[in-house]
Amino acid sequence: MFESTSTLDDRAKALVCPELIARTVDASDLYAAAKVAHWCVRGPAFGPLHALFREVASMASEQADAIAERAAALGAIVGVTTQTISARTRLEPYPTDVIAGLDHVRQLALRVRAYGALVRETAKRADEVGDLVTVNLLTDVMGDADKIGWKLLAHLQAPS
Repeated sequence: MFESTSTLDDRAKALVCPELIARTVDASDLYAAAKVAHWCVRGPAFGPLHALFREVASMASEQADAIAERAAALGAIVGVTTQTISARTRLEPYPTDVIAGLDHVRQLALRVRAYGALVRETAKRADEVGDLVTVNLLTDVMGDADKIGWKLLAHLQAPS
């Protein structure tokens, strides 16, 4: 690890940084899945879904960057490459044979939910070691993931 100006103790950094790197991997994988959906969607709802999938990808990319920068600020070496993402993601592989818009919505909603659960686990661990800055960052990440999940699920739910 690099030297850091953070006042978080070294033990806490050693516990939090690998978790942050793991969430960077997952956010990067979610980004890639959303881009596949964005590029491959077909059907009558193409326009709004194409835009929604771009929004999911943008959120995931921004979150990967923010999470990675927090790890770097704590002194971690964030070597998240495409090979790392493929080997270490905790998300299910995105199917490459999905075409219909609502099928992409279902696939992304599943991954957003799984990603949100992983972020929540990391936030709990950060809280246990007193890393309030990471908890605050991940609280925002969870809120954004919940919001994008709501937008996805709204396409699958019929009005009552």
